[in-house]
Amino acid sequence: MVDPITAVKNSCARIAALSSSRVKINDEACEKFALDLVSRLGDLRASCCGGDESKKEDTTFHDYEDEWTSLNNNINTTGRRENPVTIEEEVSAMATLHLLNFGHGHKQLLRELKLGKYKFGGYGSAYVTMMEGVGRATLKGTMSSQRMVDWTPIETKEFFFLPSDCLLASQITDVLRETGSALLSKGYNSLGGFIIQILSSSTSNNTVSSFVRHVIDLIPAFRDEGTYQLPDGEIMTVHFYKKAFL
Repeated sequence: MVDPITAVKNSCARIAALSSSRVKINDEACEKFALDLVSRLGDLRASCCGGDESKKEDTTFHDYEDEWTSLNNNINTTGRRENPVTIEEEVSAMATLHLLNFGHGHKQLLRELKLGKYKFGGYGSAYVTMMEGVGRATLKGTMSSQRMVDWTPIETKEFFFLPSDCLLASQITDVLRETGSALLSKGYNSLGGFIIQILSSSTSNNTVSSFVRHVIDLIPAFRDEGTYQLPDGEIMTVHFYKKAFL
């Protein structure tokens, strides 16, 4: 069986080589775009950060740091739970974030809903939207496999602030249910527990390829693949696995 890294390198290299003749690059336009982007970024930083370099980091789970610290100290500041967050829960939260990081095609919707706020202003970041949703859900309770299986559209609306009838909301609900079912079918109580067991298993060779293979074999949502028809009619599968590698 070809390892994931080799599959990604070979399939992406082949499709890029076959498509290169149809790609035209305008160097002058690229340079103009880059300079314009730098200029806009500088303006945004100046207006949103007041020139303070310390405020320019990307949003991360550290935005929940106070609440997570309080939970770990068994101090109930949120009114939602009193038990401390475990390592398994933290791993589950981060893995679930990457599991759901597929919303780049929904930028316009997120802008209209004013979700996914960028650090320098504006809305539309799918990554931030997923991060905040997973953070809220985790603070409400353990993100177990059974909870994923039982996940409802109402919960997606509650934690991710998305309308129940939009495609992105349906995708989140479906992926969580599918993942929970896959985990339970193999006896894993959570996504974090599954990952921790892979890393701690004495039978694992502990390589990146081995880890990613375990993840994509069990979890369909981590199996990033695309099917393309080549000019000669051949159907080719291109492997990405970006979310699993992250």
